[in-house]
Amino acid sequence: MIRKALTHGLGAAAIIAAVALGSSTVDAAPPSSSDPATSSTDAASTSSDPAATAPASTTPIAATNTVTLPLPVPLTVTISTGPGGALANVSVDPADGLVATKLRPGKVVFVNDTTGVKVTIQSHGNTQSVSARAGTLAQISGNGGWSGDVFGTGATTTVSYTVGDRGDGTPDITGVTSSDATAVVSPTQYGSGDDDDEQRSTARATVTFTNGSQSRTLSIRASVSSETNDDGTVGT
Repeated sequence: MIRKALTHGLGAAAIIAAVALGSSTVDAAPPSSSDPATSSTDAASTSSDPAATAPASTTPIAATNTVTLPLPVPLTVTISTGPGGALANVSVDPADGLVATKLRPGKVVFVNDTTGVKVTIQSHGNTQSVSARAGTLAQISGNGGWSGDVFGTGATTTVSYTVGDRGDGTPDITGVTSSDATAVVSPTQYGSGDDDDEQRSTARATVTFTNGSQSRTLSIRASVSSETNDDGTVGT
């Protein structure tokens, strides 16, 4: 999902799709994060998660969030956290071909050596993110989703979206809907830029939930990046 390209060789391309949930009070600017992707089974770690109860508090509580990543075979990642936001368990379905390469407090990484897909699950403070990185936009295109108890009230909220191609090789996010009729869905925003020899195109949509004085934002982001070759051409 979102900060650096997965591959850095000449002519390489990387795609990241991300979903993250952060929290804040209504009076503060709600933080966002990157990430949907893939994961594997029986991974455990510790860190913080996104769920708060009292209207004036952002203290994380026990929660379970599910992310469905739009991969060639849709991947469902379930993240469970304990009181205080510690990552208690991360599971993926299907887990075929996914191998856990990193198990750290607050971070679990899975890699599929056959497809080149890399899935990263992170938890920091009141924000969780799940990201998938692959070699082509087509590999992370399709229908995705998120579900979870946003404010720890016992009610499950769902979000659906679709990642695709705008027709020019740049990513698009369409069809963003939520089961929460009061949620505010932002129009998809598009951007592009250069970072050293790396060129990146992005699409980003957000869904904002409000409960009393608390606000939580789900951020969905797809990114395509490529490097400029020594001859000035862009790698694909």
